[in-house]
Parts: sequence; C-alpha cells; structure tokens
Amino acid sequence: MIETEGKKLVIDIINTIIWENWIIDYLPPLKEAAFYFLKEEKQFFKTKKEFRKQYLKITEDIVSSEKFQTKKKSVDSLVRSLMAELIFGIPDLKDAVKYSLSFEMVKGKIPKAIILELFTKQQVEKKGKVTVIKMPHKYVNGMFKQFLKLGKALIRQEIINEVEREALINGEYRAVLEFTSVPNACKHYKNENGNYYELKGLKDWIKEWVIIYEGEDILEDWGKINKRINSWNDHESEKYKKN
Repeated sequence: MIETEGKKLVIDIINTIIWENWIIDYLPPLKEAAFYFLKEEKQFFKTKKEFRKQYLKITEDIVSSEKFQTKKKSVDSLVRSLMAELIFGIPDLKDAVKYSLSFEMVKGKIPKAIILELFTKQQVEKKGKVTVIKMPHKYVNGMFKQFLKLGKALIRQEIINEVEREALINGEYRAVLEFTSVPNACKHYKNENGNYYELKGLKDWIKEWVIIYEGEDILEDWGKINKRINSWNDHESEKYKKN
C-alpha cells in the first residue's frame, strides 16, 4: 500500500534514507522533516516567535557572558542528542514492507527537498520510481513526537545564534517588531515590500516576526489577527482598483 498521507510518508522516506545509510550528513533531511511537522501542527511560527520574545533586548554583554555561552552549548548538545536518537533509534527494518513511489504521487504533499533526497540517493530520475520502506505503525507516533522535539530544538539553536549575531553587531537584540494594531503591522510590511506584496508573505511575516498589542496585552489569537489582515487587504485592494 502506498502511503499518501503527508506525515506518515515523510517518516517512511526519512527512515528509508537512514536505514540504507546513504548519507553522512543527516541534518538537512532531518531538519526539513522536523520543520515540516511543526508547520503541519501550526507550531512553527509560534515557536519561533516565543523563543524570540524570550531574548528581546538582550545586550552584547549578556551574549558574551559565560552563562549565555553555556546555554548555547547545551542547546547544540540537545540538537545532537535528538538527532542521534532518530538516527540510531529506528527499529530493524530488514523485513519491513516496501512500496514504490513516483515523484508525481507526492508532489505538493510533502517538502520537495525530502523526496528529491531519496530520488538522488537511489539514483532515480524524477520520471521513475523509488523504493520506500514502510515504517511499522506502532513506531510512527513516537517518531512523530521526536521530530517535533527536534524541530523546536533546531529553532532554539537558530534563534540563539541569531540573538548572538544581532547583539554583537547592534549592541542589543530586537528582531521582533512591535505594533499597536494589525493594520499598522500590515502598512509597515507594504511600505517595505511595495504595492505588489503577497498576502501569504504578509501573514507568514506577522506570524514569525511581529508582536501586536491590544492595550497592554499581546494579541495571541491568530483567528482574530488573520481576519483583520484579510479586512485590511480587502480594503487595500479596493483602493487599488479605484486608482
């Protein structure tokens, strides 16, 4: 049976790559898969923003301190540990069921980089088919949770490096932008990107980089934010038509 559901398919492909021991550097496909799972669970942008908020206004002195550098090393160690668990913790797949997969079958269902990794390693042209090992169902949920942990650890690692770099260059880390309303955030994005901005790009930017306040409180409800973005965008579209 061919696995068409995205999450299970990614787990099958990643474990096929690991089981066949085709590559030395496992980070790219594991990172791609981990971020894919976080996005599917609507946790990717939220996690990035939460970590960035933790480091707001951190100064050059702090990132240069022994305490910060120790924390940075511990996050690096956690990433290595979680990767090792995924690489060396897969069950014996010697007698597992296998199935064939064409590029067309999965195009659009999962990140292209993951399936192309498998096609490249099996030396198959995109018009052909690769062989995928079916991960036994009893292991899937546990691996899925491991990937979510790895994804969050990788994000924390990226943010810590970003914080250190920005603080050393600018004296302080202020990567997250703060606005008092959704329209104000939208206007800022339009001013930076011009009239031909993409709505998806605007939404992704707000999810990842923007904090919006309602009075003294941070607006966390994405449903409300999304509706206000759409309303603002509709209004801008009407203005553009009139001009």
